[in-house]
Amino acid sequence: MKWTDSINLSEILHDDVNLCGAYSLEACIIAATTGLEYDVNPKTYVDKYFGGVQPTGTEFLEFLSKLGFDSEAIHEQVLTSFREIEMNKVKAREQAAIFFKLFQTEWHVTNEQLVKHINEDSVYFLLELVVTNAASTRARLSAISRHAKDPKQAEKALVRGCWDDWKKEPGRYKGKAAFARDMREKFQTLESQPVIERWCREWETI
Repeated sequence: MKWTDSINLSEILHDDVNLCGAYSLEACIIAATTGLEYDVNPKTYVDKYFGGVQPTGTEFLEFLSKLGFDSEAIHEQVLTSFREIEMNKVKAREQAAIFFKLFQTEWHVTNEQLVKHINEDSVYFLLELVVTNAASTRARLSAISRHAKDPKQAEKALVRGCWDDWKKEPGRYKGKAAFARDMREKFQTLESQPVIERWCREWETI
């Protein structure tokens, strides 16, 4: 199963190898804190106590119970862990989708946006989106490259930086008009105040 695949609890509960592995891992954690004796490798017990035949999840829990473990608590903790993993996957998938949309629609993506949406989990979903949409991704990268060569875009990026600073300190300007006027004074090649205000409205929707 790939990391980006959704977790199906019903399937997991019928997958004896992975289920017993999860039970065994939880038993290892408990053993480390309670002093109960337990071998870290579940295959040791499969070979020694089950004749090399893979036990069912129920059989393995019964075996752990005989060793002094609370099998019901182990089962519940394993289910909780799988549910938490799936919740994290859902969140990571959503964050990757948001960032990919920014990549598709924005000429400039800030480091703040990158840090907000991409982490060690969501990056896998982002890569999957990039590969799945390979043709449009290549086209978008080409468009970004052409766009970056437009000298006006460098100034727009600087204005965007000032806008981001303004959002962090709202008291700097009374509104978009005041901000746009100040930007015209700072960047002499920017001739249109309405254009700057339109940029502001675009950035507000991100």
